[in-house]
Amino acid sequence: MRTLDLERWRAFDAAHPAPTFFARPAWALALERSASHYAAEALMTGRARTPTTLLPVMRVRERSFPWVRFVAHPMGGYTAVLREDGAVADEAQTQAALCELWDTCDHAEIVLWPFSGCAQTGRSLVRQRTTHAIDLAEGAEAALSRFKGVTRRMVGQAERRGLRCGIERGPQAIDTYYAMLHEEAVGRWGLSAPSISRRLLEAVVHFGGDDVEIWIARYNGEAVAGGVVLYGSSESFFWSAAMRHQFSALRPSNALNARLIRAAADRGLRWYNLGSSEEIPGVIRFKESLGAVPFAYAFVEYDSSRYRLYGKVRGAVRALTG
Repeated sequence: MRTLDLERWRAFDAAHPAPTFFARPAWALALERSASHYAAEALMTGRARTPTTLLPVMRVRERSFPWVRFVAHPMGGYTAVLREDGAVADEAQTQAALCELWDTCDHAEIVLWPFSGCAQTGRSLVRQRTTHAIDLAEGAEAALSRFKGVTRRMVGQAERRGLRCGIERGPQAIDTYYAMLHEEAVGRWGLSAPSISRRLLEAVVHFGGDDVEIWIARYNGEAVAGGVVLYGSSESFFWSAAMRHQFSALRPSNALNARLIRAAADRGLRWYNLGSSEEIPGVIRFKESLGAVPFAYAFVEYDSSRYRLYGKVRGAVRALTG
């Protein structure tokens, strides 16, 4: 296993964009810029008689004990094992790449793209997670026809009342969106800050270029809702959403999602991914009202024998001193 240098990784991605934004250099570089304990890496795997594959990960920078640890990917993201032609590796190739990774590290947390069709087993712990997504294979209108009746009516009602959704760019777009995100996190959910930092948002916009869009829904010119969308070659991922609660009766999120579905279909993408709902019933109901259906994906965790021993010793010490 070796690391592909950044320029070659960028050139590979330019020729063969990964299916999900989270397996692309822009996401890795944004994480690296916003969190000092991460370093972006693209690992080349492949042994004798095994095809070469690419596995995007983040190396965890260690300040004390020299563990070799990888994460792919935090903040609700995924990774995918990619073949030399840019296609997603099959089950056997993915298993081989991950097993090679296990041989070179002490700890790894790998989240596989839900539509890769892979579920790693063997020397690792696998937990199942669920995302909600819309299949755009039949086009935008077919997808929109699967909205529940009341949801579809609310989209039309909001548009007739003058709600407008569009892409906004530049520092002002970041200011507008993050102000809504912060207002919702603090005022509605009682958090000290949003789960997505402004530093990370700025880095994602900076490195993502045209594959990152900030959408704002405006009513009488006032920003009432918005979202950040991340594009891969096969997936539109609705990464972050915000809505000003006093405008909830307008249901701007319904109209915004309808526009985002059309935007994804216009790009020729297969999947509109709304992300994990973390088993929150209200969030699940909302996504299903848009016609989204659940897809299972694998969260794979591996510990070397010495890392497991270290964990046991550390736990015993804490029990004695705690």
